[in-house]
Amino acid sequence: MKRFLKTQAVVIRCEDFGEADRLVTLLSGHYGLIRAIVKGARKIKSKLASGTQFLSVGYYNLYHGKTFYTVTQCEAVRVFKSIFDDINKFMYASVIAELASYIATEGEASYSLYNLVLKALYELDDCEGNCENYVIYFMLEALKIAGFKPEVDVCVRCRVPIDAPEYFSISDGGIICPDCMHNKLHIYRLNPEIAAVLKYMLTADIKGVKGLVLSKSSRYQIKKLLAAFVSYHFEKEIKSLQFVEKESV
Repeated sequence: MKRFLKTQAVVIRCEDFGEADRLVTLLSGHYGLIRAIVKGARKIKSKLASGTQFLSVGYYNLYHGKTFYTVTQCEAVRVFKSIFDDINKFMYASVIAELASYIATEGEASYSLYNLVLKALYELDDCEGNCENYVIYFMLEALKIAGFKPEVDVCVRCRVPIDAPEYFSISDGGIICPDCMHNKLHIYRLNPEIAAVLKYMLTADIKGVKGLVLSKSSRYQIKKLLAAFVSYHFEKEIKSLQFVEKESV
């Protein structure tokens, strides 16, 4: 573990620490997750406050103490004002940050995940209207980065192509044909719209999902499926997604 670090990063978690400090989790392309103390960050006149708020993107100088790194200097380069002005955008951004924290690892480079998080936050910040597509896209891309890309072209067990899949196995990690479905444990039913959206988003660029029109029901069901997928394979719940689902019902 390096004693001194200088890196660009995004703040994906903030917690109060002590009387006036802040404990932040940074996501860096070079170093993965970094947990760091920001001394005096909750004081009104703190020079480190703005650059260490949730979702701030900036450059950080840190040194490692007994337990955590400490932020000694930071320069914010982007604060997502639109996200903080819109409760729905803020909830979507919270899902992005939380899932990223499950996938990244301390001390391991995570360039693809870092770039994906930034792309998703930039698009979300600029988004007008329904922005849920970006959350769904992010979740699918993040799963690919983590090595859990959902199989949506062939039966995950027998590998026979399925043009119109009706079932998705959470435990097996993809669509499944009726012949291979021996029980209904961890099985989700897919309607044609959901199946088509999953196939499209797994090959599309983030710009390509902007105009994708989904029914409210399908958006809800896709998020529910992906939440179950994450819960099963990472053994962690996406707590932020619970609030998004309540808004979608």
